Amino acid sequence: MRNRFVAELEKRAEENEKLILLVGDIGFGVFENYKSQFPDRYINMGIAEQNMISVASGLAKEGYTPVVYTIIPFLTMRAFEQIRVDIGMHARNVLLVGVGGGFSYDILGPTHHALEDVALMRSVPGMTIFTPGSPDQLSKCASEIFQVDGPTYVRLGKNGEKNMEEGSDFDSNFGAFTHGSDSSIFFVSHGPLSYEVETARKAISIKSDLQVKHISVVRNEPVSASLFEYLKKSGKEVYFFEENYFPGSLYSEYCRYYAQEPTSNTLVSGVVVDKKFYSRVASRPEILDEMGLSPEKIEDFFYSRTEFMVKE
Repeated sequence: MRNRFVAELEKRAEENEKLILLVGDIGFGVFENYKSQFPDRYINMGIAEQNMISVASGLAKEGYTPVVYTIIPFLTMRAFEQIRVDIGMHARNVLLVGVGGGFSYDILGPTHHALEDVALMRSVPGMTIFTPGSPDQLSKCASEIFQVDGPTYVRLGKNGEKNMEEGSDFDSNFGAFTHGSDSSIFFVSHGPLSYEVETARKAISIKSDLQVKHISVVRNEPVSASLFEYLKKSGKEVYFFEENYFPGSLYSEYCRYYAQEPTSNTLVSGVVVDKKFYSRVASRPEILDEMGLSPEKIEDFFYSRTEFMVKE
C-alpha cells in the first residue's frame, strides 16, 4: 500500500505544481523517483515532527498543498498539539499520511504500534480520515483523498498488503467496499485488517449455511450516517473487527449511534485490540491471533454468537 500511495502521489504532483512533500527523515528508497521528478517539492524535515506540522500549516496558508508523511506514532502522537492548533483550529488544507497502522511495525514494539491514532484524529474537529485496506482501495479513493479540503489524515499499513476487491463494490455513500451477497449479517472493518475479515467471511460461507456481508470502510471520518442507518435497519447481527482500541473505533461510534434508538432484535458485537501496550516480540499474524483478530479467531467469535448449520 505504501508503494501505491507513492505512485498516486506522483500523479497528483504532476497535476498540481503546488503540492509539496514533507517527510520526517524516513522514506529512503521509497521517494527516490518523486525526488528526481520534483526536487524542489521535497523537504526532509528531519526528526522534528512538531516543527514539520507547523511548517506544513504555514505552507497551506500560502496556498500550497503540503503532504506530510512519517510513521504514525511520531505523526499523530508526538505532534498532536501542532495538528490540533496549527492545522485543526485554522482548518488548513494539509494531508497527513501515517504509515504503520495497527501492528504493522509488529516486532518494533509498542513505541511503533499505532492503536490510538484514529481516536486522536477523530477528536480534531473538521478532520477527515481515510483508512484504506489494500492498494486497490487506496487507488479507488485517491481522487477524494488528494482533494485535501481541510485537514485530512490517511492511515496506511506498511507494505505488501493483498488486494481483496475482486467481486466487491464501492459504495460512495458509505465510503466503503462491500463484499459478499445481501444478508442481514454484517462484518464491518477498515484498514489492512479487512483482509483477515474477508478471509474469515469467505470461510464461513463455505463451512456454514449463512451468508455474511462484509463492509470494508475507507472513509472513516466523518462516519457515514447512511451506513449506520443501513446497518441499524437491515442488520440482524452486526459485528465490528478493528485493529485499534475501542475508544474512537467505528464500533464505539456505532454503539453511540445505536443507543439513541436501539433496535431490540439486533445483535451488536465486535472485537478490537485489548487496551494495553503489547511488548512481546511477535509478528503481526501472531499478535492478531492473540487478540482474537486472525481469520480463524474471527470465525470462532462469530460461531460463538450466532446460530448456524454446518454444511454436510
